[in-house]
Amino acid sequence: MRKHFIPVALFVVLATMAVSCQKENLVEPQSTVAVIGTVRVVSYTIDGVTNQIILQNDAEWDAFVDSMLSLSAQGHDVRFVNESASV
Repeated sequence: MRKHFIPVALFVVLATMAVSCQKENLVEPQSTVAVIGTVRVVSYTIDGVTNQIILQNDAEWDAFVDSMLSLSAQGHDVRFVNESASV
């Protein structure tokens, strides 16, 4: 019995050492950033006075365009350019 015990015990020790030396694969969590909407940088001129505004989403863009159209309907000279747009 002693002849069978020593090789088995030696095998178990060597197998344990071999497993403990294996490189561990680390899985890092992937972080994603979701961009909701569009950020726009808009330069606008009302009656010769130039300003710039940053609009964070589509709702702000719609409100800005509505206000520019309203000013234009009231007789003001209105011009605006979306500087974030690429040609």
